[in-house]
Amino acid sequence: MKKIIVPILLLTSFYSFAFDYHGIKSGMGAEEVKALTGCQYSSSCSYEEVGADKIFNTTLGINPPSLWSVSFAYTSDDKLWRISLNFREASFARGVAQQKALNKLYSSVSKTTEKVGSGSYSFNIDILAAMLIDDNLFKKDSDKIYKETIDLY
Repeated sequence: MKKIIVPILLLTSFYSFAFDYHGIKSGMGAEEVKALTGCQYSSSCSYEEVGADKIFNTTLGINPPSLWSVSFAYTSDDKLWRISLNFREASFARGVAQQKALNKLYSSVSKTTEKVGSGSYSFNIDILAAMLIDDNLFKKDSDKIYKETIDLY
């Protein structure tokens, strides 16, 4: 019996739904995230805040290549459950290396297009979105909301 329980305990201790992205941890409150990142809003950091060696490089000591923006999502009781890191897609050899790195580090990477500018000065850029998700916090929050609202349907 001990031979079965010990490996199961070891596996569950290494597999965690929670995340820690350079000190930004799942379960943090919106104001904690805002204070740690220095972003203007607790829900996101724009290119002007994270791009070109700005916020993340100075406050967190990291400089992810081609980072375009960052979005944060919180549970109904203000706990961080998701970070979406949005990278401007690189091209040629850098693009291959970028795709390889993102797929290795993050379980969910998707490609979107974002329109930048307005009028005749607008253009599209390709974005690779990598997500860090605390599945456990999200599930608990959705269950809580379900229990609170099931009678409303």
